[in-house]
Amino acid sequence: MGAGSYSFLVGPLIALVAIGALMLVSRWMTGQRGSLIERPARPGSAEEYGLMIPVASPGTVAAADQVRARLREAGVSSRTVDTTEGLRIMVWAEDVGTARSVLDTPSR
Repeated sequence: MGAGSYSFLVGPLIALVAIGALMLVSRWMTGQRGSLIERPARPGSAEEYGLMIPVASPGTVAAADQVRARLREAGVSSRTVDTTEGLRIMVWAEDVGTARSVLDTPSR
């Protein structure tokens, strides 16, 4: 018996290996990684926002919009975030001085 006499097993063997590989890939893709649906954002402290620094603490969303409008007029990029301490207006570290000087001057 030569090696050619077992050639009838090669096709089914390749099919079984391919099915096994597909099963492993599908098991890996549906594993215990959690939900793909994004969870609602959770407020953090003002220090948890990386390179952004708080410059104002408005009491309402409307007040935050007014502060952001003043900063926008001065060319300062800002963001309103909901922290565990309340609303904060955050700016990038390099804009803190400009933002504070804009906010320290009385509005018209």
